[in-house]
Amino acid sequence: MDLRELVLQLRKQPSDRAVAGKMKIHRQTVKHYRAWAKEQGLLEGEGPLPALGKLEKLVQTTLPEKPPPQC
Repeated sequence: MDLRELVLQLRKQPSDRAVAGKMKIHRQTVKHYRAWAKEQGLLEGEGPLPALGKLEKLVQTTLPEKPPPQC
């Protein structure tokens, strides 16, 4: 999944369903990344996005990992 393209689509599209269809990912994934991007202030304004390396580092440091499923 291209993280920069996802954030750009989140800025353009108000609907998680539209982003999910365009990016070919699940709506819950879009919802998860939309909440994260909003917390980081990436959805506000039309300014340029950070470089891909900086975005990936931001994800690693601020986005909590999901625990593995418990059976």
